[in-house]
Amino acid sequence: TGAQVRIDQATKSAGYSTVQISGPHLAVQGAKVRVYEILDKVGARPGLNTTAQFSIEQRWVGALVGARGAQIREIEASCGAKVSIQQHTKEMGYSIVQVTGTENQIALATELINNKLATYEKQSL
Repeated sequence: TGAQVRIDQATKSAGYSTVQISGPHLAVQGAKVRVYEILDKVGARPGLNTTAQFSIEQRWVGALVGARGAQIREIEASCGAKVSIQQHTKEMGYSIVQVTGTENQIALATELINNKLATYEKQSL
């Protein structure tokens, strides 16, 4: 766009970085739109994201994650949400799935995960 974009990661350890955009007004506006598009694509725009979590039976974690995380990456690519699985409860027979993104991204990711789990359940019968 002709604007200069600088990412200051001095606050990275606090969980965020600052984007500084400079240049002519129209170039700055265009760069700002592009930055927001990228943040939306990865589910990272400040103030728009939330996190939902739900439990799944431990026996389905491996299938949901897939070989080297392939299933999780596929879900993330399909919906734009960030999906992680917390397994600190696995000894209790379940793990916690965390989905971060916009409401629409979370809804789509949850639907995709539930569809995959239903397929695994049918296959195990």
